Amino acid sequence: MKHQAPLSLDDDLVKVGLVDSADLLEVIVAVESDLPVEFNPEGLDLEHGLTLRELVCAFQTNHPLSADADGKVKMDGATPLKLRDAGSRQP
Repeated sequence: MKHQAPLSLDDDLVKVGLVDSADLLEVIVAVESDLPVEFNPEGLDLEHGLTLRELVCAFQTNHPLSADADGKVKMDGATPLKLRDAGSRQP
């Protein structure tokens, strides 16, 4: 099933067919390997769905945030996120 409409932060990712449990695990591992964050599932009820907002909020960091001269927020001491092409599965 392919999701056609724009995704909101409160859409259920499972219900719209974007992730299943294997996809979710892959997302968690990829984010934790690219960013200085840790997934904390406390408070999530995965049996009743998972929204993008809940997924993003479940990642926590101990790195302080700061802003550069242009006002862009960055994590102090963090390695920049490496972006990949949407079709690429390579690290």
